[in-house]
Amino acid sequence: MWDLPEEDEDLAQRMALRSYGADMPVLVYASDKIAIVSAYWGIAVYDLVKERLSRVVDLISINMSHTQGDFCRIVSVNKEGTHIIIKRMFKDPKNPVPTYLYDIEKDKLEITQQEEFEEYSDNIYSDDNKEVQNLLKDTVWGSFNYNFAKIDPDKWIGLKYDISEWYDMRSLYLYVFDNGNVSKKQIFSKYNDLPPWPTEAEIIEKHLSHIKGGKRYEDHIAFEGLTEEEVMKNFRKGNEWTYIETDDGMEKYKKKISNYDVIIGVNAYTDTDTNETILRIRVNN
Repeated sequence: MWDLPEEDEDLAQRMALRSYGADMPVLVYASDKIAIVSAYWGIAVYDLVKERLSRVVDLISINMSHTQGDFCRIVSVNKEGTHIIIKRMFKDPKNPVPTYLYDIEKDKLEITQQEEFEEYSDNIYSDDNKEVQNLLKDTVWGSFNYNFAKIDPDKWIGLKYDISEWYDMRSLYLYVFDNGNVSKKQIFSKYNDLPPWPTEAEIIEKHLSHIKGGKRYEDHIAFEGLTEEEVMKNFRKGNEWTYIETDDGMEKYKKKISNYDVIIGVNAYTDTDTNETILRIRVNN
């Protein structure tokens, strides 16, 4: 069908290394040719014929990454599987966010006034459907996604997170159930040889050795007897991170780790329950 555009390689690579959030990625469309997956990080279009990733859309950069809450967005695909509408579920006149239309073949994302398609695919079923449950009766399916696509009477497609050596999107597979046979297709297989993207825990363990004292946790360091300003001074003094900017009270820094330009946000606050001062670390990219 289509080749992944060269200019989207970096985006696809970063998607492959994204960690799992509170929600599983969702299968929003499937046919005998393509499958479309949506998650907080964006949209991935997988070519089922050539067995490769063919399109990616960055939802973080257009402020459409929320899958829950007031800023929740909706991703819908037309019946033909050629266009995608991305919009906020709840409209806020005080903080308007545009609706987007993505043309899959042209790989073109643009702002639109169109809110709905005339027709949608009717082959997506939830995991409580009797046909789906019968399909999976002999399968350990706890890590399957909520939706399954019925391609024909004896062919279904599901989305599953297979825990392996990766704890990121490289463990995301499309499972094809076809007349009693099961095959799986790894969506981000092209990036299997890459090292994982550094997590907050790894950064605290390996890349903040200049900070002395404190109790280290997965995403923060807790100090006793220090003010917020003193904790921030401890971070700034002698660190190997390059300062970028301060945004909404959080200082942003950059450092190359495993050949990745990793950006973190750092701030300090007081935990009123423990009276400790917390240095919080967040990976921002």
